[in-house]
Amino acid sequence: MRIIALTGFMGCGKSSVGKVLAGMLSGTFIDLDTLVETRSGRKITEIFAEDGEASFRAIEKECLSETLAVQTGKTSADGIIVLSLGGGTLTTPECTEMVHRDTFCIYLRAGIDTLVHNLEGNFEGRPMLTGKIKGNSTHTGTESATESAEADGKEKEGSETSSETLRKRISELMSVRSAIYEKTAHLIIDIDGLDFRQAAEKAALSLPYCC
Repeated sequence: MRIIALTGFMGCGKSSVGKVLAGMLSGTFIDLDTLVETRSGRKITEIFAEDGEASFRAIEKECLSETLAVQTGKTSADGIIVLSLGGGTLTTPECTEMVHRDTFCIYLRAGIDTLVHNLEGNFEGRPMLTGKIKGNSTHTGTESATESAEADGKEKEGSETSSETLRKRISELMSVRSAIYEKTAHLIIDIDGLDFRQAAEKAALSLPYCC
């Protein structure tokens, strides 16, 4: 396969690792979140706040489908694509199916401590953590996490969110997503203790010949 998709929770380094990996493989890096923002003409935070999660997921699915369709029929001789997925992309069943079928998917698995460390002080632009979402999530399996985030956000309004609150939100979302990540991925790389280059090197060494 000529498309390598990177999945994993927010803060695991998908974009950073993806850029390094694409460079190592002389490939092209694509960020799905960037495609969504370009398509909609809005920041992800604006889409969530103005239209809700369901609208964002619909645009995300369209962008993913179109990106994969463009690569249909191409071979490794055309070059490799490294595609960074959003942290919640695989919560849409159709996206999960496309990614598993049409890409070589790598799950960058990080422990809760690593995710808290990476996201602490850098999560305001992540609606699934801040709870700044119009209405409630309509996606099965994420409602409780979203609603909890919204409730926590109201309680913490005007003050800095604590590490404990952030850890709780991450844990709630990961309780739903981790099994999806693992089931969809063709390769799992544990990134705790690794920097971006080390994670990319580990991925590159683990790729099958077809990539």
